[in-house]
Amino acid sequence: MPDVEPPGWLRSWIATSLASTVYASVGVSAGAILYLVAPYFGGQPWGWFFAGTCIPPGLMALVNTSDWMFYRRLRNLKQLFDDGLISEELYEQHRKRAMDWRADRLYGKAPALPSRPRAEMKKRTKPAITSQPTEKPPAEIPQPEGQPEAT
Repeated sequence: MPDVEPPGWLRSWIATSLASTVYASVGVSAGAILYLVAPYFGGQPWGWFFAGTCIPPGLMALVNTSDWMFYRRLRNLKQLFDDGLISEELYEQHRKRAMDWRADRLYGKAPALPSRPRAEMKKRTKPAITSQPTEKPPAEIPQPEGQPEAT
């Protein structure tokens, strides 16, 4: 029986799709489908290809970042934990990551605090407590003549 291999362009297409993100794979695949059907509708294939690459990722982004999908993912994660398929540690880790991701999308990322190497940090010293005041009491302020003293 002869070895049948897919053509080179198909192998390249599959390798590119598998190495891409979900958004890129869906966009390029939809663009390719529209490229193939464009001549039957009298359209320009490359114009249809580029339009087709934009439509699915945009719709997917809207759905995947919606509140509905967020709650659905949390419910599915909780179900995995309740069924004993993931550990409590893994459940908490994924739940925290999901909550942090959602907070970043709603409120923006928190600014990163600058950190200093530990060797550069100065040790804090508590001020010595003394029984004698360190400041002089304020001098008396002379009052203008004819005005009563403030009490």
